[in-house]
Amino acid sequence: MKKLNRYDALALGIITASIVLSLKRLNFFPTFVDIFYHMSAAKGFEIAGGVVLHDFWEFAPAGRTHLYPPLLHVIMTFMSEFLSILTVGKIISFIMFPLVQLSTFFYTREVFNRKTAFYAVLLITIPFNFYRSQALTNATSLVLVLTPLIFWAVEKNKLLSSVILMSLALYTHISMPHIIGAALLLYAVLNKEKRKLIMKILGFSYLLFLPWAIHILTNYGDIRSETFGTILQSEIHLIPMFFGFIGLVYCFLKKKNYYLPAMYFLSMIVILYKYPMRFWAHIALGISILGGISLSEIENVILRNQKRYGLRVGFTTAVLLLIGFNLFDPVFSTTPLGNELENRDPIILTLIKGDVSSSLITPEIMDLCRIVEENTDPDDIFFITNPPIGCLITSVTGRSQMQGMWREIQPELKTPPSAAKLFIADARFIEEAKKRNPEFLRNAIYVEKVGTYTVFLNKYKFVIGKSTIPDLVFPKILAYILLFGGMIGLMWDYRSSTS
Repeated sequence: MKKLNRYDALALGIITASIVLSLKRLNFFPTFVDIFYHMSAAKGFEIAGGVVLHDFWEFAPAGRTHLYPPLLHVIMTFMSEFLSILTVGKIISFIMFPLVQLSTFFYTREVFNRKTAFYAVLLITIPFNFYRSQALTNATSLVLVLTPLIFWAVEKNKLLSSVILMSLALYTHISMPHIIGAALLLYAVLNKEKRKLIMKILGFSYLLFLPWAIHILTNYGDIRSETFGTILQSEIHLIPMFFGFIGLVYCFLKKKNYYLPAMYFLSMIVILYKYPMRFWAHIALGISILGGISLSEIENVILRNQKRYGLRVGFTTAVLLLIGFNLFDPVFSTTPLGNELENRDPIILTLIKGDVSSSLITPEIMDLCRIVEENTDPDDIFFITNPPIGCLITSVTGRSQMQGMWREIQPELKTPPSAAKLFIADARFIEEAKKRNPEFLRNAIYVEKVGTYTVFLNKYKFVIGKSTIPDLVFPKILAYILLFGGMIGLMWDYRSSTS
């Protein structure tokens, strides 16, 4: 790896500052509710002893087909061998943004130059909606961390690293890795020198992914497709977007290895069709790389026109942009005022001001976990009117819930809430249920009230459903061996090229 210079110091300084400020805002993590699903899935893998193809911890007792690729859950299961699941969730939510900063820095520095790396890191550290999305869309966030590393491996003609990294991405998320695959295919069309390598990479990677791909295709009919948001529902950060589009044009003019970030940006546009709100957040990665290329070239022009003081002027420009971009972030937003994703300050400034919401893990929710654990056995089922909170309770207690997140996949026959051992309902649900049926709590014993939730125990044990653990398809010890084997392969491949 190249020796560090002052541009590297600026880039690493930005990364360090965002990490330190994030550590001061640890109450922000884990944020939103997506992490609760991943925590509950990791708990399910832990209970089952490894990877299973049926989700028994949600929509119990029938459960549902488990189609979510397992890599993140395997990583979290391994971490939970040494840490509490709450700590694991906090770490996973916290770490994804600094990791994508570092992987972007590594790729742009090794493939392009130090200035490009600095500007790419600077631009990716502007939009707060990207910072927040890295904290909340955990599996997608891991794919975004892997993306620059895959691009680095392709540009450096490293077949082994490319296959390992692409396979890891495929086993992380059900759709995002195929965006990378599409970008590589487009790159192969435009760059003859990389065509054979890319075909090998995709061929080997998808061959390794074949077992899970078959599982998804076999059960594809279970997925109920949905579209989230509209194309006009957006939050566009104008500085990264402006320089990103300049970089997009520049990459087409430069050709060769400049094509890949451009192809990645174009491939991501497909997300607009199904999940536009995610698009406007996740596009920050591609836009920042392209913007880093354009800003680096703009500075080079300054250097060429300043014979005597060019280096000083160029670096001074970099420092001024560093300060300016971290103070001012013009945003074009169509999200409703007060929307939790809307924030018009850059990441660093937002963290300094401390204007971020706290995690949903509250003392009241932890109290619900205690009540569930005290009043149920391991195979008992509980019902709660808030499925994401149910996932959190499952991850802490190991008890299965009767509802679930990701409702794109649900069992055809659902067990009525009256079959649950424990019934947890908010005040509004109880009020509306009493209007429909004044006797609906006749068979329930009041246990405790926590915040807005009231807990009841079902006194008729013969109607209570039980959670059943499905057959194991891949023991966790083998999953750990494969995971660490892949890490060793990456380190060996990297060291062999630098020695």
